This record gives sequence, C-alpha cells and structure tokens, in this order.
Amino acid sequence: MRIRTIKAYRMLQPFIDGPYKMSKGRQADAFDAVIVSLTSDNGLTGWGEMAPLGTFYSEAFAAGAEAGIAEIAPHLLGRDPRALTQIGRLMDIVFKGHPYVKSALDMACCDLAARAADAPLVT
Repeated sequence: MRIRTIKAYRMLQPFIDGPYKMSKGRQADAFDAVIVSLTSDNGLTGWGEMAPLGTFYSEAFAAGAEAGIAEIAPHLLGRDPRALTQIGRLMDIVFKGHPYVKSALDMACCDLAARAADAPLVT
C-alpha cells in the first residue's frame, strides 16, 4: 500500500457552547482547523486533524500547519503509510520542528494503517 494523494482542508469549527475563554480577556470562538486526507493506491482514505486555538495561545496555527503540510506532502507520496517510524523520521528530516504540522499527517497515516488492517484505530 502506498500513499497516492494528500489533501489538506482548512475548516473553521465553532464551539457549540460559546467561546473558549482564557486569561487577560483572550478568547477563541472556534478552532481554525486543518483536516488532512491521505488516499492510498488501494482506494482507502485515512484522516487526521490539527486544531489549534490560535496564535495568541501557542505557536501552532492553522495557516502555518497548512503551509507545512504542503512542504512535507510531496515527500510522503509513494510511501507506505503503515511504516510509521520511517514516515516520522522522514517528516523530521524534511521539516525541522513544528510537531503540530506533522500531527495531522501522522494521525492520517495511523488511520489509513488501521483501515488497511480492518481494525479500529483506538485499540
């Protein structure tokens, strides 16, 4: 099984119960998330997500994740998503730091591997 396509979708996910409030009057009304899909050559698709609270909360932010995923994605095409250690090492070589960027891709690889094994990801 090999990764054939990688797509990233930016999505605003509002909080159901109103804004998330923090100190100093800061608040977030929604997650500005990036959803990633990896489709394999056998037609299976794995999904991952990265949903930060915004740049005022941490350095992780959706626009940065989207740009980072675009940098990493070409290097993952043709790779076996079940080879999680090798995928992780490759992402570290290609893109130093920024684990929040890699997390959505890692989750999508895990999801795709679980789907290929016809097993739930949670076990």
